[in-house]
Amino acid sequence: MTTSRVCIICGEPAKSNEHIFPAALGGRRTNRGIYCHDHNIGFGKLVTRLEAQLAMMNGALEVRPDRKDKAKPYVFMDGDTRYRMTGSNIDIDMPAPLDLSQIQSNTEFQLAVPNMDVAKRWIEANQTDQVKLEIKHAAGTQTHYRTENNHIQLRFGGCDFLQAVGYLALTFFAHSFPDAARHEGLRGFKDMLQRDLQDDKANWDQELVWWDGREAALVVGQNPYDFGHALAVGICDTTSRAHAYVSFFSCLGFGVDLGPVEYSGEVRTVCTFINPLADRAGESITEKREAIFNTEIGKLGLSLYDMVHSGAASRAVGQFQQKLRSLHTDKIVAEILAQVSSEPMPSLDGFDKMLVIVQENGQSLLNQLRFVVDDLAPKFKDYEPAPKVLYSLVAKDESQHNGLTPVAWQVLQLTMKLIALQMHQAHTEGNLDSEKVSGWFFGGSGLELIARDVIQPILLSRPGR
Repeated sequence: MTTSRVCIICGEPAKSNEHIFPAALGGRRTNRGIYCHDHNIGFGKLVTRLEAQLAMMNGALEVRPDRKDKAKPYVFMDGDTRYRMTGSNIDIDMPAPLDLSQIQSNTEFQLAVPNMDVAKRWIEANQTDQVKLEIKHAAGTQTHYRTENNHIQLRFGGCDFLQAVGYLALTFFAHSFPDAARHEGLRGFKDMLQRDLQDDKANWDQELVWWDGREAALVVGQNPYDFGHALAVGICDTTSRAHAYVSFFSCLGFGVDLGPVEYSGEVRTVCTFINPLADRAGESITEKREAIFNTEIGKLGLSLYDMVHSGAASRAVGQFQQKLRSLHTDKIVAEILAQVSSEPMPSLDGFDKMLVIVQENGQSLLNQLRFVVDDLAPKFKDYEPAPKVLYSLVAKDESQHNGLTPVAWQVLQLTMKLIALQMHQAHTEGNLDSEKVSGWFFGGSGLELIARDVIQPILLSRPGR
């Protein structure tokens, strides 16, 4: 092990206290023996690229950056409206710009915003010397329901992103093999990291860093953390080359060839599993050190082209989304049950308290309603006006404070009362549990109840049914 702390790039004193894994992505361990201050700061732009392309996953998981009090929301555009996502909560960050063609002198209109700060920012962004805006009345906190999924466009890749993955791989290699990381054989890789590539595909060496479409568990073993990152580095004893494998959130994998090195130590592979949801450094990593080289981290795996056309990329992101839905479901169910009294409640009083709890989770029930409508409407395509009636039950109206048409709002209220009644009955009988709550708000039992006790009576009540 080297005793002098000198920068692996330039040889100057390594005085910085850099995060081995980016703090913005949940890294909580630091190392002072890798980069000098200037190179650590210079590589900050590569960390920014990693953060930008993984921001949606960070926001959805509520990853709290190291030394920060809370998670950084993911901000995205859907049409002309800007949204903020933290966990399963999506709020308007900036409403669509003012349409001057719809505004006349002394016009009053409703603006759907989550709080007064957003309203004031919107006014500042939209008023001019000719158009003066002021808040006449604040309606207080009201739930604004979404009848459609937000459209989030994800962009992964580009040689500038792969360059950032390469920086991460080199940093971990230097942390695990400090002497080998200073070998001249890695000079070409280090020079690549310092180039301003942007998205210059013509000058990108695809043999340095590449997409790897294999499941992370097949390369480095099962990650002990549900959404854990994995970073394996090692030196092949037959080729004397340094390799790395990087996996983000156990769903996006990359291979790295760092170059030839001289090494005579016993440890050949170091695999670090990182928990981005950890609160403390002591809970953030699990490390495995092996005396043999893991040949899986040196394989080329699947290219990005193969991943897209084989469906591997879609499956990887789909697995992440499924795990994310389960995480959010479990969290909401736990929060619902935490609000339920452990003691029996009088019948009427108990129902009212259950209704309040259900109303706080109305968006989940609207999602259930929409699922039932989307499933039933095609089955009634030859029975007009049934499909039109069905879609009217979940129709939006942005002019209303709740975002729903009066009919859709009535149907949602009916649904909430139905579920509150089910919860109150189960609680009275002493068998209200997470499985029941999950089924009503997110699963098949809720869909069945809504179809039978809400949708069917409405369809049967229509003339000419």
